[in-house]
Amino acid sequence: MDFAGQRLSERLSAIGVGVGAAVSFAYGYTRGDYDGMIRLFFASVLVTGFITIPAWPFLYARNPVRWRESKPRANNGEKRRKKRRG
Repeated sequence: MDFAGQRLSERLSAIGVGVGAAVSFAYGYTRGDYDGMIRLFFASVLVTGFITIPAWPFLYARNPVRWRESKPRANNGEKRRKKRRG
């Protein structure tokens, strides 16, 4: 999952839980069904989790991170000695 995919996943989870809470509250308020409201909210959290928790490659890996090539060391692995003053 790349950085843009993380941002997308976070936005989708916030929107999914927010919409699920609003819809389940409206359902529970209009029908007077507290148990149905809780079940509907739980179902919306499960659906949101199914969408956002797995790192779906077609959704969250659109902008892969390109790593820089490693450069060979100039001193061939030897440590530099510090000059002492004094």
